[in-house]
Amino acid sequence: MSGYGKDRPADDTPYERMRFYIREVGQGPKACRDLTREEARDAMEMVLRREATPAQIGGFLLVERFKGESAEELLGFADAIRAHAHQIAPGVDGLLDIGSPYDGRKRSLVVSPAASIVACAAGVPVVMHGEREMGPKHGIPVGDVLGALGLDVDARPEEVQRSIEEDGFGYMRSARFVPNLYALKEVREEIALRSNIHTIEKLYNLAGASYSLIGLTHL
Repeated sequence: MSGYGKDRPADDTPYERMRFYIREVGQGPKACRDLTREEARDAMEMVLRREATPAQIGGFLLVERFKGESAEELLGFADAIRAHAHQIAPGVDGLLDIGSPYDGRKRSLVVSPAASIVACAAGVPVVMHGEREMGPKHGIPVGDVLGALGLDVDARPEEVQRSIEEDGFGYMRSARFVPNLYALKEVREEIALRSNIHTIEKLYNLAGASYSLIGLTHL
């Protein structure tokens, strides 16, 4: 495939390609380089399809964190995740996507659900998304707050789309919308640090919203 550097592996198997990517981004500040968008998508595809080994997946997520993801890499990662996701297209105007940290908050209030209710009351359709018991922080996620308010936080994609169209609000659970990404939950717990996935899942906009509001976290 195109986009490889001069040391492209002769063996083009997923195992060797992932070894190549790990070396490219993990050789330290003087020798490492950013992946191209195509390479980043290829790497994340292998992660999502579990074509890379568990050790490679954990290693890749960590070295990317330490290097710092480039804009092109984040775009490539998002391309791969969207390709594996169940996306919806609610027939509403001005949909606002609110992406809060999936691993929740511990030291501050989870205000985004309240902000969403206010926005809906003002006539702005809103979609939120998240997952339960997500590491490494294991804080209070938005889904727990919405569930305590009586909302369905485990709805199927078609039900979420209908809810947005009829009620102006919907919640997308990762396990329902991006099962391949949700399947990495154990790996993400084991590496004990946030990775590029924590950034992408707030940005991937699976409902095709016109506007996005992103909750920030420090790494």
